[in-house]
Amino acid sequence: MDTEKAVDFFRRKQGFLKKQMEVIEGVLPEKYRARNAIVDNLQKKINVYKYPIESIIFWMRVELLSNCERAFFLNSFKQNVRVDGRKCDEFREVKVIVGSELGSCLVMLGETK
Repeated sequence: MDTEKAVDFFRRKQGFLKKQMEVIEGVLPEKYRARNAIVDNLQKKINVYKYPIESIIFWMRVELLSNCERAFFLNSFKQNVRVDGRKCDEFREVKVIVGSELGSCLVMLGETK
């Protein structure tokens, strides 16, 4: 008798679970469609703001550097002074000492070796 009750119990549970699975399988496609629609909508909203901002930031950075560099070089030419403080017609002495071994040499540019 206990075996029959257990078999009956598990058959009822199996039937209940089958009905629940049918309900879930019926709802899942609609859930996936709704989720995909939401994701697509959010992606469109993100793309509207994403690309213009990235390109604006990139061009602002490039133009800012270009404008600063341009102003710096123009200012240095107007003042006739280079970055290292020398005038445009002043040059450092270059010394090249060729070594006894093949391909060896010592190059000195001013005080820099």
